[in-house]
Amino acid sequence: MNTAFISRLDSFLADRENLPVGGNTLLICRNGEEIYRKYTGFASADTLWRVYSMTKPVTVTAALQLLEQGRFSLGDPLSAYLPEFEHMTVWNRDTRRAVPAENRITILDLFRMTAGFTYDGEWDDVPRFVTEARAALEKEHPGEGYTTRQFVNALSGVPLSFEPGTHWNYSLCHDVLGALIEAVSGCTLGEYMQDHIFKPLGMEHTFFRCPPELRSRIAPHDATPEQDAKYAPSARYESGGGGLLSTLDDYMTFALTLTNGGISPAGVRILQSETVDQLRTDRLTPELKKDFNWDYLHGYSYGLGVRTMIAPGTDGVPGSAGEFGWCGVLGTWVLMDPAEKLTAVYMHQRYPNLEKYVQLSLRPLIYGLIRS
Repeated sequence: MNTAFISRLDSFLADRENLPVGGNTLLICRNGEEIYRKYTGFASADTLWRVYSMTKPVTVTAALQLLEQGRFSLGDPLSAYLPEFEHMTVWNRDTRRAVPAENRITILDLFRMTAGFTYDGEWDDVPRFVTEARAALEKEHPGEGYTTRQFVNALSGVPLSFEPGTHWNYSLCHDVLGALIEAVSGCTLGEYMQDHIFKPLGMEHTFFRCPPELRSRIAPHDATPEQDAKYAPSARYESGGGGLLSTLDDYMTFALTLTNGGISPAGVRILQSETVDQLRTDRLTPELKKDFNWDYLHGYSYGLGVRTMIAPGTDGVPGSAGEFGWCGVLGTWVLMDPAEKLTAVYMHQRYPNLEKYVQLSLRPLIYGLIRS
């Protein structure tokens, strides 16, 4: 292993001029063996990180387990399992009116972010409607006391941003996927993950709600203070798109399992290898790819809830075909490369999260470490 790249990784993590964070960490494994680990600042093995959208690959894994069991098919209409989505409307921005949707939302639309949903916000009419729907629930059930199904039911009353299947839009699709898991399994999303992913993999410090005795281990937020109400024992909403807390080692265990085709480091299988291959298969048509235009993801397309590399070497940044993963809004990131048997997990907690800088900087250093 090249000591020069180890030194460069150390320098990257410690560079507070370009990476102004109170602490961060990086763990790299190859062939299932740890080859690099570093903590800076407050970070330690005990730190609980808000992984936000790195919850999505976990939710997708849970849903794919049910798919393997034949509990649903990707082409099924969502309304067959969540009837509130039977008669959806689409927002017409010209007339500022909702019109009946022509296409039905399919389960594939949820996986690949083509359902027509958006996130909460104030930048357009539909995001504002979502904000209002969530605010009404929060008023009735403070501290995220509403359930996942209650939120998704409220979301079904909001017009879609576009006809299902016609655009890619990063959105609440995987929160709805979490509700689908609940409807099909008969468990809450957290219960299902605990029984079918966390316990089998030995992930003892990954959860939606943080035990009171562990709250002091939640990482400090480097930008604006957060109340972290979503992690309180009284909270009931379990966001399949962004609600988990996890430690570096717990998330690495999950990531190693996917890198290894669904088998954990301890030999526990949670997905078939063919299913993991389907997860990282490009799911976007040429037309949908026009929407997948984030400037630090050149060379990637989108699979079932993950980025997936389809053009290695684009912009000179190394990688392998089929490398996959995702990131979180506060600066968490995972890379899984089955071809190289390479897995990396990076964590910090800052917004804006500097994801372009982190990802475009780390990928050459990580591949340099194993290829030099």
